[in-house]
Amino acid sequence: MAGWQSGDWSSDNRGWHSTSAWSSHDRRGSWTEPQGRPKQKAKASPKPNAGGPQGRAKPKAKASPKASARHEEEEEEEAGRSRREREEKRLPMREEMEELRRTVHTQAGLLAGVPELRAEYLQVLEQRTEARTALKYQEQMGWGAANMLKANTAEMKEVEASMKEVEASMSEEVDAASASQAAQQRLQEELAAEGLQVTEQIKRGKGWWMRSKTLAEELEAKETELRRSRETYHELKVLNSMEARREIEAIRKAMTFNEEMALTKEELEKTQMVASLQEKEVVERRVEARLRL
Repeated sequence: MAGWQSGDWSSDNRGWHSTSAWSSHDRRGSWTEPQGRPKQKAKASPKPNAGGPQGRAKPKAKASPKASARHEEEEEEEAGRSRREREEKRLPMREEMEELRRTVHTQAGLLAGVPELRAEYLQVLEQRTEARTALKYQEQMGWGAANMLKANTAEMKEVEASMKEVEASMSEEVDAASASQAAQQRLQEELAAEGLQVTEQIKRGKGWWMRSKTLAEELEAKETELRRSRETYHELKVLNSMEARREIEAIRKAMTFNEEMALTKEELEKTQMVASLQEKEVVERRVEARLRL
């Protein structure tokens, strides 16, 4: 039949074979997903500052690579299970198609004998014409040929009845063959539709996998950025503590100097303000330099 190829359906019960539907198969006939990222050891998080007034919040636990790998394996097993179920559902359809093929082959053999039957029918028609001609001659010859005429008429009726039966049986066989061909065509269309659905499911699965991979990379980049910001915050905190100590020492020196020089209260306040402003400017410059790095 046109449109059907024996290579479209596998003979080893492995399902539908199409170069556009499957890019690769493993030994079980399932889709081979690309492997995940290599496993990495988790880095130790920096300890919070015990001497500070407030401790840093603990970082959230990162998703386990084993859990993600197990999840991927479960998804692969589920896909293989659904694929095997679809193949089991197709087995009765294939058996029905084989039965239809055998029926069509048998009917084709029957139809091959139609020309011979037609030739016999034409021969019978010729014989009937000859018989009628003979009957005319017999009628002209006399009443003695009446019995022969009746016998020939009965035989012709039997022949006509048999030819009508043959024509009716041939028409029924032709109708059955056309019905079987239509059923086979419908089965082929259903199989093609199922193949398209499988292809669309594979495409959607690839899109979901690429989307999850992109999200994992973005999450890893955000975690790296957060870790760097925490390290910068720790360094700034240490730097601020050192600058505060320097400021205290400068204030003490200024107070000692003021006491020794007997400066007034206004001059002492101005000196402290200038020193604090200078220290703050130095701190701000260092913070800006750190942030630029």
